[in-house]
Amino acid sequence: MDPNDRPKTKRRNKRSLARFVVITIIVLIALISVFYIIDNPKIFNRIKGFFTGNNSPEDEEVIPEIDIIEEEDLQQQTQEPVENDQKEGLWERITSIIRPEIEEVSDTSYPTQLTLNLYFMGLGEDTGLVPEEVTVIAGDPKTAVINTTRELLEGPEKSYHIPIIPGGTELLSVEIYENLAKLDLNQAFMENSLDSNIFDRQIIYSIVNTLTEIPSIKGVIFYIEGKRIKVYGNVDLSIPAIRDESLIKVPESGEEKADID
Repeated sequence: MDPNDRPKTKRRNKRSLARFVVITIIVLIALISVFYIIDNPKIFNRIKGFFTGNNSPEDEEVIPEIDIIEEEDLQQQTQEPVENDQKEGLWERITSIIRPEIEEVSDTSYPTQLTLNLYFMGLGEDTGLVPEEVTVIAGDPKTAVINTTRELLEGPEKSYHIPIIPGGTELLSVEIYENLAKLDLNQAFMENSLDSNIFDRQIIYSIVNTLTEIPSIKGVIFYIEGKRIKVYGNVDLSIPAIRDESLIKVPESGEEKADID
């Protein structure tokens, strides 16, 4: 090979390398420009308007003014997240899908008030429990149980309803475990009981049937001053006491009783 040909070969290689670098840079610039225009469609409208001479006011960037937000502005702001969705990351897109479900759950919040029945003995009734409707403050299951129990311990408003829970009974504390109400009462609930051979069941289910009127409460566990009781007279409380509809006597339609002064 002629030594004089070597410089020519080197020059060709350098030119080829330079040409390749220039082409690569041009391709990269073109790709970046394309992606930028896709993410910012207003840029494409401006370029099109530059060549056509039609720059519409809608394509121009509007600098927001500090002013009172009116209803139309509020509606426009609520649409902005849809336009900016392409700029959100993967995590933001995932949370935006989950968020509506979370908001839907929060919308079904616990009622602030509950209208339910308290159960007492009825005048002339030997075994049945009769309802008396009241409205209590709620907001959550625990608050509902506390206020309902207090209403029950205060006794009935109607003169022909008889309180059956032992006198002096006080509510010490309430805990909610899943669908169960853990009710802690003072010692008077045990000591001041009526004739246990007859009314033990009515006493327990006056409380149980009342508290299970509360949404989500399915049973009651009884405590006396912090210690769980598993029997009350002849009533087995080793398992949570659940509602017993057989003890409820519903007044017949149109039946009314006059209050006794």
